Amino acid sequence: MTPELFGIPLRSNPEPFVLGAAKTIKPDYLNQARNMTAPEVWGIEVRFTGTVGGVTGGALGRDAAKLFDTVKFRDDDDVYNVSGAGTRVLEQLEYGAKQIDPADVTSGTTNATYVYSLYIPFAPWRCKRAKDFAVPVANFLDGGEFTIQFCSALPTGWNTAQSDWQIQLFADVRDGRRKEAKSRRRIKEEATPAQEFDYQVNGYLRSLVLTSKLTTTGYTTLAGFTTFNSRSLKWPAAFQSRTLLNMYRREATSLATNDEFTLAAPGAIALLCPKDDQKIGCMPDLKTVHIDLLQAVPASGRIITDTLIDRNPTRQATLFNYTGPGQLGAAIKAKGMVVGEANSYPTAAFNADLFRKMPYRIAGNS
Repeated sequence: MTPELFGIPLRSNPEPFVLGAAKTIKPDYLNQARNMTAPEVWGIEVRFTGTVGGVTGGALGRDAAKLFDTVKFRDDDDVYNVSGAGTRVLEQLEYGAKQIDPADVTSGTTNATYVYSLYIPFAPWRCKRAKDFAVPVANFLDGGEFTIQFCSALPTGWNTAQSDWQIQLFADVRDGRRKEAKSRRRIKEEATPAQEFDYQVNGYLRSLVLTSKLTTTGYTTLAGFTTFNSRSLKWPAAFQSRTLLNMYRREATSLATNDEFTLAAPGAIALLCPKDDQKIGCMPDLKTVHIDLLQAVPASGRIITDTLIDRNPTRQATLFNYTGPGQLGAAIKAKGMVVGEANSYPTAAFNADLFRKMPYRIAGNS
């Protein structure tokens, strides 16, 4: 029996939820995965539990993600830096109806146990091969830092933070059997500073989402944003958001009841939507992405970019147990490499830029 091949949940110790505080969770709970041949983190669930006290006017389940102001993971640099509300939107982008909000809490409810799970998909659903994007456990254990900034003001309807509120991490860890340098994603949320702006990419753009970050109820409605321009994405003038919505719907296997992309008052627009069988070589290679909203920016507007960027050469060498990039390069020249599940490529003929983005393993290595 090898359950670690399809995934075992490793959980951190519970941590208290403190309004307005930042909490860094030590990665020690992943230590037991070191015994695997090639341990990988496919995703992390951030679970909130606690009793609800004195709800006034009702509390919406779709607002629960706002308990987390920001969720961050970094190793050499930022890997994931997105608000709780933005993470919920990304869940819907990847999983559709499989992302489920908790039930609304009716007005006057007290002492009811509340559970909310926010999921960070390091290995996304919409792709050709999910394990291409899993994060090696070593990235967490060797200097990785996972930090949560709790909200400073509770979402609408929540009264006061209770003493039993806590959060806990559950990591989906799998043994990849063979060591493989993964494609490196950088998922970043930033404010929309102007109607027309060029957002930094510096990599292969996998998805691009317009949304908002409110501390009150719901999201800013984007119903009025009916046309856009983008020189980078080669859109025709005044490209209609209806077409973008249709593209999103066609790629979704199922749609959630409160899917922010499809509501009459949408809380998100997929400006670039990953396909169900997304391939790395089909992603636009950009330094920046130009977006013109063609009207004033939405209240608390945010842009979320999901980008494939270059790997750190030193960390790659460490992953394969070499002392540095030079030794790793020599091993690749001597043995060749395997990209994904494909055949070996001769290094002289392989595109160097793709090499820095696509997953690979050294030929002949276990």
